[in-house]
Amino acid sequence: MLNLEERITGVWHQEVRPLVADAYRCHSTGTPRAAIVATWTAVCADIIHKLYQLAEDGDGTADDVVKQIESARSKADAEALRTMQQVERNLLQKALDLELID
Repeated sequence: MLNLEERITGVWHQEVRPLVADAYRCHSTGTPRAAIVATWTAVCADIIHKLYQLAEDGDGTADDVVKQIESARSKADAEALRTMQQVERNLLQKALDLELID
């Protein structure tokens, strides 16, 4: 089995690496609930970064999701929160559809 600390350096996006490292620290210190939340945060951030890249490369599905994210980020109200919750709820399915995960 590969050492988890070594795997952290292989995380695709440099802004996601600290999130993964935080999840690992939570796991290592015996706080499983925090580790799960931190892991989910890192997964979402990683997929969102990859969606931005795909959108820049012209993928229409990724572009639609990125537009939803940008719309929510431009506001700070209840509608923006609902939009981001909807994005997060569908994130794994979009990643599966775009073959980011299998």
